[in-house]
Amino acid sequence: MRWSLSNAPAKLGMSVRILYGILMTCSLAMLLFVSGFVLFHLGLSLLTTIIYMLAGEIMLLAFAMLALWGVAVLVRALWRDLRAYFRQDAVAVRRLWSVKARQLYLEQQGFLASQQIQHRSRFKRLRLLDANNKKHLRALYAGIHAELAAVKSQLPEERYQDLLQALRRHHKHADADAMLALRKQLP
Repeated sequence: MRWSLSNAPAKLGMSVRILYGILMTCSLAMLLFVSGFVLFHLGLSLLTTIIYMLAGEIMLLAFAMLALWGVAVLVRALWRDLRAYFRQDAVAVRRLWSVKARQLYLEQQGFLASQQIQHRSRFKRLRLLDANNKKHLRALYAGIHAELAAVKSQLPEERYQDLLQALRRHHKHADADAMLALRKQLP
C-alpha cells in the first residue's frame, strides 16, 4: 500500500512530528541542490553558487537536527526506563524474585548437602563393613589354621600342604564359605 495522508496514523506523537520536520528540511535541501544543478546548466553561476551554499547549510542543519533528535529520543527512552526500573512496585517485584531465587538456592543446597551426607555415610558404612569382614576372615583363618595345625599329625604331609594352600587361597580371595567348607573336611 502506498503512503498517503489518508492512511497515515490518526494521532502523531511529538517525536514523529519532529522527525517529519527534519525529513522535510532534508527534502528542501535536496530540492535546492536540484534547482542549483538546473541553474548551473542554464548558465546562472552566481545564483547557482548561492543556492548550493544555502542547500549545503540546510542539509547540515537537517543532519544536526537529526542527531539532536536521536540523542533526545535516546535520553527520553533512558529516562522512561530508569523511572520504570526504580518504581516502587518494580523494586518490590525484583526483591520478591530475589527472595524466591535465594530460597530456591537454599533448597537446592540443602538437597545437595543431604545427598553428600548420605553418600559419605554410605561410604563410611561400606568401609566399616569391609574392615569388619576382613577382621572376621582373619579370625576364621586363624581358627581354621589352628585346627589344621592341631590335626597335622593325623594327616599325611601332602594332604596337609594341599589343605594349607587351599586355606591360604580362600583367605586371599576372601571366600568365607569355601573356608568353612574346607573346615568340614578336617578330621
